[in-house]
Amino acid sequence: MSSETVHVLAVEDNPVDVLRLRAELAQEKSKTFEVSSAETLAEAREALGKKEFRIILLDLGLPDGQGLETFSEMRNFALEIPIVVLSGLDDENVAIEAVARGAQDYICKDRWDSQVILRSINYALERHQAFMECKRANDAAQEALIALQAAQQRLELALNGADLVPWEQNLETREVVAGDSVTDVLGFTPGDLHESGAWKSLTHKDDVPLVKGAEASYLRGDSPTYEAQYRIRTKSGEWKWVLSKGKIVERDENGKPLRMAGTFLDISSHKHAEEALRASEERFRTIFRRATDHIFVMDREGRYVQVNPAFEALAGCPAEKIIGRTAQDVLGKEPGQFSAEINRRVLQGETVEGERTLLISGAPITLSYSLRPLKNSAGEIDGVFGISRDITDRKRVELSDQAAIESAYPSTAMQNTLRQAMIVAQRDSIVLLLGESGSGKDWLARYIHNHSSRAGGPYFGLNCAAISHELAESELFGHEKGAFTGAIGRKRGLLELAEGGTLLLNEVGDLPLPLQAKLLTFLDTHKFTRVGAEKEVSTNARLIAATNRDLDKAVEEGTFRRDLFYRFNVMRIDIPPLRERAEDIPVLAKEILSRLAAEMQFSSVPTLDTSTLEALKRYHWPGNVRELRNVLERTLILWDQKHFDVVLPGSTEQQSEWGMKLELNGRTLREVTEEITRSMIVDALQRCNGNKKEAAKRLGIARDSLYRYLKQFELVPADGE
Repeated sequence: MSSETVHVLAVEDNPVDVLRLRAELAQEKSKTFEVSSAETLAEAREALGKKEFRIILLDLGLPDGQGLETFSEMRNFALEIPIVVLSGLDDENVAIEAVARGAQDYICKDRWDSQVILRSINYALERHQAFMECKRANDAAQEALIALQAAQQRLELALNGADLVPWEQNLETREVVAGDSVTDVLGFTPGDLHESGAWKSLTHKDDVPLVKGAEASYLRGDSPTYEAQYRIRTKSGEWKWVLSKGKIVERDENGKPLRMAGTFLDISSHKHAEEALRASEERFRTIFRRATDHIFVMDREGRYVQVNPAFEALAGCPAEKIIGRTAQDVLGKEPGQFSAEINRRVLQGETVEGERTLLISGAPITLSYSLRPLKNSAGEIDGVFGISRDITDRKRVELSDQAAIESAYPSTAMQNTLRQAMIVAQRDSIVLLLGESGSGKDWLARYIHNHSSRAGGPYFGLNCAAISHELAESELFGHEKGAFTGAIGRKRGLLELAEGGTLLLNEVGDLPLPLQAKLLTFLDTHKFTRVGAEKEVSTNARLIAATNRDLDKAVEEGTFRRDLFYRFNVMRIDIPPLRERAEDIPVLAKEILSRLAAEMQFSSVPTLDTSTLEALKRYHWPGNVRELRNVLERTLILWDQKHFDVVLPGSTEQQSEWGMKLELNGRTLREVTEEITRSMIVDALQRCNGNKKEAAKRLGIARDSLYRYLKQFELVPADGE
């Protein structure tokens, strides 16, 4: 038996990766993957117009597209095709944002093998198929319901109109006499039906007992009128459903019924609508039971109407204990509050998609979700249809021991800053972070987010200085299809994507004035309009603003709106530069090196000796923490796995100058002399790469004297002579 053929579009500009992909997919035995390739978004769009693809594998770095905007552009002209992102960037934030924007999965090329890629593609195909079947089944059920209601309305009108066919029946001879209009319904003339038994011969054999039972029930007096629904064959051989109603119109002197009269009506369309509705509902229930994603339907009050077995497993209780209850009743307070907020937007007509970490049954679970409005036959929204997927296994904790890192910062300046940040995190107001470039504003914004009630929601950052003024509005607020040249589809902005979470506006002082006005409106109303749109969109996103500019001066110069500055300047935190918290450098350096070593896939993390740490602490760091990272990264790249020799900016190993700034502050001559001696020893060891023999020679002292000083000043000797 031949295997299923799956057409795959690989949007990748590296032909080696395409060949590798074909080789990996060829190992699948249950399916045959036919891989087409495109090197640009333009080529991909052309390919999609020529062939139907089941799945798209997308590289985020293309000649005509970079980063997540590449995904957004692809999504715009491939709305119904699942997309798996293949990227050379191992960045958890990008991965989570890609999934939030609708990607089925995010695979890093460094960890790509046949098992990973096949599992991801197969799961993406299954999940997307289940979602689309659910959507189609739900749409079909809605259409069937509308058709049934329309047929019911026609039936009610017909029961009082000319569509009724009159009939009479002699209860002794069983002869039936029908009105002339019977020809329009059944094709027979009235004379064709005068013969005894004619009606019985035309009635569907399965319905004869039903007709007899209805008549007997009426004649016994069990029901006030005779009424039956049954199938009758037309002259052309077609079966039609009719609704027949009648009553006794003549009795003999003893009260025996002699003659019945009534009407019948063609109700075939009504019956077909009923059957279509039953079939759609059964299909919907089948998909509900089979799907591995959590599927649910809620009414306008937020009560569950339908849930599938996967949702039962998520909630930890059967459907009968879920139906009729709210998310707060079933999943807990936090999921309930989140559900209520999202439902409010969906019931206003929005489709809401995103990602959220919620505490369910005491465990944090990260869900990728999509919720859309359900409409009744009158076109009114009367419920919410939702589907979610558990993506907990892809979300790594960025700081494995956040509390330990916080307590490790010894500087008073940083401790005070973190205390302020913790207070701010417990509130939901706007925050303004001020500090020099590279001082850690983005890190502190994440710290506030991670310690707030929004920690389970998404976190996004926008560098206002790194994006053109023309694109800034679209990036922040999104745009509609055709809003400007190149807007080939609707795009959700970062404010919309940050629903339930936090958005950092870094370098907010560089926002253009027209955009400042639109942002001010959002801060006042929590509503905005996409570029080229008329309908307002509401979102529940917290804003954190950060800048290294003097906003007071910018206000005076007229480059920053005064009213916007007042809105931002509610909760303000000044981040100290690195030179004012040099005591934190050992902790920062260790943390940065650990991350860099992991990113570069080193088997071990280099250690910094005392002399190197002292040199790092003495340097003035005009670029702050960012510059510290750059210095350590450059050194790690050149590391020979033996000597970790940090060369600070503006210095070389051949430098002979040495100097230091002294402050007496009431100290004795001996204390000052010891400080100078200690500093010179540390500097000599650094310049000599820890070689004590060379350091002693440079200092003009014996090696034994150097060892004595090392012991006296409690300096850890560097390895190597």
